[in-house]
Amino acid sequence: MWSSFKILIFVLSIGSFLAYLLVVNNANTMGIAMGEMQYKIKQLQDHNRDLQNEAASLKAMARIKDISLNQLSMVPAGSYQYLDKEVETVALQK
Repeated sequence: MWSSFKILIFVLSIGSFLAYLLVVNNANTMGIAMGEMQYKIKQLQDHNRDLQNEAASLKAMARIKDISLNQLSMVPAGSYQYLDKEVETVALQK
């Protein structure tokens, strides 16, 4: 009877040890995956910040004015003539 009891204790001990190894291994694997994901999140946040900075510089009025004058050969408007919203006709007769 004692020998079967010792075998049962031994088998349960080995089973518990294997279950413990499985749990620890799974936790470590999850921790590594989480660390990798956090690194990727940081990289994406940095890339997003860089893209926002680039978009802001591309929208700068000084840049737009420089491109319009130098590359597109546009000229600044000399005078402005606004339409009166009370008048129903839009076209001007000359």
